[in-house]
Amino acid sequence: MQIDVKKVHLVQRNKDHIQPVRLKEKAEAFLGTSRSAAKKMPHSDIRKLIEDMLVYQSELEEQNRDLVKNAEEAATETETFYRRLAESATDLICVIDKDGFGFDYVSPSIAAMSGYTINEILNLSVNDVLAPDSLSKILEVLEREIEKEKRGRAEPQRLELEGIKKDGARVWIEVSVRFLRDGGGQVSGILCVAREITKRKQEEYKLKESEEKFRHLITHMTDGLAVQNDKGVLTFVNDSFCEISGYPSHEAVGMGVMDFLDEKNQKILQGHIDNRKQGLPAESYELELTRKDRTKISLFVSPKGLYASDGTYKGSFAIFSDITFLKLTENMLLETQKQLEDKVKERTRELEEKNVALKVLLTQRENDKKKLEDTMMSNVKDLLLPNLSRLKHDIAGSKYLAALGMLEANLNEIISPFADNGSALVKKLTPMEMQVANFIKHGASTKDIAESLGLSRRTVDTHRYNIRKKIGIRGKGVNLRTYLSNLL
Repeated sequence: MQIDVKKVHLVQRNKDHIQPVRLKEKAEAFLGTSRSAAKKMPHSDIRKLIEDMLVYQSELEEQNRDLVKNAEEAATETETFYRRLAESATDLICVIDKDGFGFDYVSPSIAAMSGYTINEILNLSVNDVLAPDSLSKILEVLEREIEKEKRGRAEPQRLELEGIKKDGARVWIEVSVRFLRDGGGQVSGILCVAREITKRKQEEYKLKESEEKFRHLITHMTDGLAVQNDKGVLTFVNDSFCEISGYPSHEAVGMGVMDFLDEKNQKILQGHIDNRKQGLPAESYELELTRKDRTKISLFVSPKGLYASDGTYKGSFAIFSDITFLKLTENMLLETQKQLEDKVKERTRELEEKNVALKVLLTQRENDKKKLEDTMMSNVKDLLLPNLSRLKHDIAGSKYLAALGMLEANLNEIISPFADNGSALVKKLTPMEMQVANFIKHGASTKDIAESLGLSRRTVDTHRYNIRKKIGIRGKGVNLRTYLSNLL
């Protein structure tokens, strides 16, 4: 049976698409068929199967050609992409010969970094563009890595090197170094990607200087300083803390903070640590530390919490000021103050006792004076003036009337200062009411008062009523004699 290849190609062009899987299944089924069974198959089926397989083979060959072409185009595009990427990168990309350390390739950024053109740098080696110390460093690393490469696989290296620009200026670069290999896996060159870090190195140098200054300051400061982690273990102490505690640095670091305190002061410290763990502001406080020789020392503690970016407590540091002398002085002052206060209290008590005695004497004197004044005023008002008034009435028109008026005025003038010191209630009473009140005070009845003063009983009752009203006890059921005895 012969196959017409031209016709097969014609059939291939006319067919829309033949499923590769279906053709593969048919071919496998045909190959698995026994020879006797194959002989029984119609020639047309066999012919059609062969034609389909030829079409499938032709399609596979065409797809393979397309894949090869696409792969070549992709490789070209990839190479172009990476070349453009290298040429547009701000970082320097270069390839160094592994034997002579000359430059096989450099990216255009070499001009900005070193001042050399690409053609100039290609005629130089790393010996020409690195400072002596950095040259020794990279040659040592490359030699070591080449030896590693012979025994296995070298590892990529990241180095900080000092370069020399075309004008002689120094520039710091960070270089990532790795080996390039050919198709057989052999080292063919050294790939370097470099980035200028001059500003960073300058800042690092300034930071290092600053750190050295602060480290010197912290180490030699007069106050103690200690840092503890979140477990309460000391991770750093300065010289002053060692002097305060009596422990050398190698012993103090690694000790727990609580190891320096008795039970009472442990509770004080734990309370402040708990507050810092909760994010509360750190507060200064006083603490008593137990030295290595078991003596006590008073400290003023100024703490500061240390936290991670998420707010997690990571520990704290604190400055310790020795206030033992101040505490002793304070205790002495308090004791002296207490002694002075006791003396002042004792002296005050003595003065108070003397003041009480003096007050008693003055009160007694004032009472005696008041009693004398009241007695004198009462006698004049109650005894002299009423009788003088009756005498004036009896001798009306007499030549002695003017003299009696003068005598009455003088008596009133004499007792006027005493009257000012008397009760305000007594001042409201008329002379006749004062006489009636004096009789009442001494227990006289209305009848006795009327006969003594030449008044009617009704008039005396009227005077009694007016007296009660003026002294404010009308209608209150208060005994008038008792009240007047206390008032007059």
